[in-house]
This record gives sequence, structure tokens and C-alpha cells, in this order.
Amino acid sequence: MASFGSSRAPENRRRRPGEGIPAFAPGPPAAAQGIYVLRGDPDGAMRLYQEALEIFERLGDLRDKAVTLGMRGQALWAQGKRGEAIASLWSGLELLMRLGIEPQTRQAMASDLTRWRGELGAEAFDRLWRQVTGQPVPDWLARP
Repeated sequence: MASFGSSRAPENRRRRPGEGIPAFAPGPPAAAQGIYVLRGDPDGAMRLYQEALEIFERLGDLRDKAVTLGMRGQALWAQGKRGEAIASLWSGLELLMRLGIEPQTRQAMASDLTRWRGELGAEAFDRLWRQVTGQPVPDWLARP
């Protein structure tokens, strides 16, 4: 296996579907969305996230829908759209929990929410959480 800085060529074999793709990335549309975000075109990224969500919904692909909701939440948070970010990430996390899949992705999403609560401050975050979700802050998130 080649390492960084190695002059050896990488293995020439076919990859299995999904091999080498991080757990928190639903596929090629996610890469395009990330490019829009990096290029400073958040509106373009949001259009692609919405398009991806509609496609996943039509296909019945709930896993990728959930992951895309999470990534959309991250992009919204970076744009300062705190309420929308919380609602999107929480929707994705709730869906993955309901499906009982992707424990590493669920943990990453939960970590994002915990970090956001720290950034915003517990009182402000909790108030916004209740406003956008209509639910009390979960115990796992409210713990210091």
C-alpha cells in the first residue's frame, strides 16, 4: 500500500461500492456541495443539498437523506444560520437513530450539536433548540 510521499503507484484494483468514502459523505453530489461551500457560494451549495434531498427522497434512500441533512446543517451553521442548522442536523440524526444505522455518523452529528452548544452557550442554544425542534434538549446533549 502506497503512503504519502511514496513513489509507488497505488493498487490497480476495482473498489467495492462505497469503499473509501467517509461515513459522513453520501457520494458525488456531496463533493459538489462542498466545492460550492469552499468557493464561497453557499446558495449554490444549498441548491445542491436540496436537489440531493429530493433525489434521495424519491429513491427512498433514507440513509443518504439523513447524511445530507447533517451536512446541510454543518453548512448552515458555518453561514450563521443557527436555527436552520440545528433543525437540519437534528432531522438527519433523528432519522439515523430511527433507522438504527450509521453509529459513527450519528456520533459525529451528536458531537457537532455538542460543539455548537458550547459555541453558542448553553442558555442560548437550549432556547433556540426548543424553538426550532419543539422538543426539550435531550439529556445526552444537556449534560455539561
